[in-house]
Amino acid sequence: STVATTIPDVPSVDRNAAMPIVGSSTEMTPGTARASTAMSASVSSDAPSNRPIPSGPAWVSSPTDFARKDAFEAKSLNLSRHGVAFVTKQELPSGSFWLVLLVLPPLVALAVLPPFGQRMVTLAGIYGLMGLGYQLVFGQLGGLNLAQGALFGMGAYAAALTAPILGPFALLVAILAAAIPAALVAGPLLRLQSHYFALATLALASLVNLVAVHAESLTGGANGLAGFSTALPRGPVLLATVWTCLIVGVLVYVWLFEGTPGKKAQLLREAPLLAATLGIDGAAWRFVAFVAGAALGGLAGAFSAALSGVVSPEATGFSIMVLCLTLVVLGGARHPMGAVVGAALVVG
Repeated sequence: STVATTIPDVPSVDRNAAMPIVGSSTEMTPGTARASTAMSASVSSDAPSNRPIPSGPAWVSSPTDFARKDAFEAKSLNLSRHGVAFVTKQELPSGSFWLVLLVLPPLVALAVLPPFGQRMVTLAGIYGLMGLGYQLVFGQLGGLNLAQGALFGMGAYAAALTAPILGPFALLVAILAAAIPAALVAGPLLRLQSHYFALATLALASLVNLVAVHAESLTGGANGLAGFSTALPRGPVLLATVWTCLIVGVLVYVWLFEGTPGKKAQLLREAPLLAATLGIDGAAWRFVAFVAGAALGGLAGAFSAALSGVVSPEATGFSIMVLCLTLVVLGGARHPMGAVVGAALVVG
């Protein structure tokens, strides 16, 4: 019942050999043959088998990771199909110009400006530091965090409460006072996406503001706290401290998002499903960015308390959050100098 089928041998075809034109009885001229040979060579060079395979990402280290390596290479070879354009290096454009622009304000303020001008430059540095922390979540990972203003206020209250005892070390307490609560609430908050995450952070900000208003024995209620600024840096010392922290923060930001970390952050922001297939832990990235941004916000709040000498519930209000969002959008959400430029525009 089995029918034997004989498959005739198919002669092999030399792909590099010149072939006659179909439907023509004349042979190819030497010029046409050369053109056909060149076209054949061009097609051969574009074949996937002859294309050099780029090196995969650093996390490909075992044969079991070849699937993810292939996906990464496909992504690198044709990014436009996914709507993502990788930035090879996230650095200061025209590096010398931007570096001078970053260092020049405090130097000019200390050398030339009167006390009021120094105060304005200090305020711009404080807002720039707060915005730099906000860029980690909003700019790099695309999360609309509406609690940055509240974390700013928590740092201010922590510095005001501990400055009479710890002096300048109250600045470190302010960092922890904002970072630790952010780490505690990050677990449930970061499980939310899109506007749900924004609403949850807005609820957190409202809760902090209510505590600042009604916990009068701790925060002073609506009157706030005063009389603590003498234990904190003031005047030119405060200006130099604020801008030193800001310059270091901007340089670390450039270094951190250069190369592979910047590509991972962009994938998490624009193609989260692809990032998951490549093994990028989005939850860990969002957690670190949220906590680090909170720490920078708390430090900025402590500097603000040292500058004004008074801390009130307005420091945790939604107006601070609007200010932070505005300066980041104005200066550039992902630009290394975006927060600094935006803060200068807002203060100016």
